[in-house]
Amino acid sequence: MRYQLICQNEAQEITKTVEAGDDFLNSFNKAAVLRHELNAPYQIDVVSVSHDGQEHKLAQLGGFS
Repeated sequence: MRYQLICQNEAQEITKTVEAGDDFLNSFNKAAVLRHELNAPYQIDVVSVSHDGQEHKLAQLGGFS
């Protein structure tokens, strides 16, 4: 299992995808740091990717009104 961070803007367009490694807690830490660095109205989804390529959204940081 590995983790990805998917950044979306207000138009729900994916603007950036970041590989976050295979450590669950570290992936959330990277997401929080990325959210802080963007300092803009972005949503960051933490997604798990299984060995067979299936993706599952685990959490969402940020969001839009």
